[in-house]
Amino acid sequence: MNKKAQIGIQETILVIFVFFIVLMIGMIFFFQLNMKSIQNDIDQYNEFRFKQLIDIVPNMAELRYSKLGVEDVYCIDLLKARAFSEISSEYDFGKKEIKLISGDEIVLYSKIGRGEIRKVTSPVCVYDPRNGKFYLGELDIGWWA
Repeated sequence: MNKKAQIGIQETILVIFVFFIVLMIGMIFFFQLNMKSIQNDIDQYNEFRFKQLIDIVPNMAELRYSKLGVEDVYCIDLLKARAFSEISSEYDFGKKEIKLISGDEIVLYSKIGRGEIRKVTSPVCVYDPRNGKFYLGELDIGWWA
């Protein structure tokens, strides 16, 4: 083989090698960017599910006020909430803390996590069947992100 052919083959091999290195760097950058995008989507979905709890918890049959089986008032029954707080460990809401504050504080669910805590509060109607009166309470939901 002559010297010009060897130099041409070496240049071709060097160009292919550099091309693959640039291609690998580009793929690594693309996959890291894609993973960050996926993680942001997961965080947004978890945030959405967390904020849905503010609507789901008062509508749970275990907590909702009903008179003779008719649910006509969007309200939480205080005695049901106290009973639910004793058996709430059987439920899995994730690493969250759910409290009902109405005169006294009732921890409906608590599974403490680590990291930053996010909170959402909402006013709710609370019915006390002992005296048959409706009160204004606050539903406080905390989530560890």
